[in-house]
Amino acid sequence: MVIDVNVLTTGWIIAGVIASFLVAVVALGLGVSSFIQTKNLQKKERRERLLNEIIKWAINVGTYMLSRNLPPFEKHYTKDGTYFGEYLDESTQDIVISEYTKFRMQSVYVAEISKGIPKIECLVNNAIKHLRGILRLLNKYNERCNDIYEKSGELKAALNIARNEDRLYNSVVEIIQTIGNISALD
Repeated sequence: MVIDVNVLTTGWIIAGVIASFLVAVVALGLGVSSFIQTKNLQKKERRERLLNEIIKWAINVGTYMLSRNLPPFEKHYTKDGTYFGEYLDESTQDIVISEYTKFRMQSVYVAEISKGIPKIECLVNNAIKHLRGILRLLNKYNERCNDIYEKSGELKAALNIARNEDRLYNSVVEIIQTIGNISALD
């Protein structure tokens, strides 16, 4: 039996080409897999960063509200008018309006980034609605001053502000809890 050297050499060359092709396909598959994993990781990290921005805003709003050391709003204000002074005191009004305006400006960014996270977007929009309500009422009262409002008007204004603050606080707590639940699920 005679083996042609050319056939043997051609066979080894074809086997080498096939092996090189298989190595290239495997390397390409690993490269694509690595690329997909990197993109997924970047997407997850971006989402985490956005959630952290939202939760930071919610914590700052809630912390400010608690730092004012007011009792739970609706439960006390309807029974006893002594707490209304906090909302209508001219010496603290400008400070409160300034702080809420700062949070309102930050809420523009928070609303924008929450659009990418449907579970949070509704909660953020609800909190912003109450924040706007507080600012509108505080500014409205601030513009009209004491001599325009009658006593019942002051109480009504303060009660409306208190209710909006109560709802805002509950909204930011819900945002924080929901983000905690989302993070725990990931």
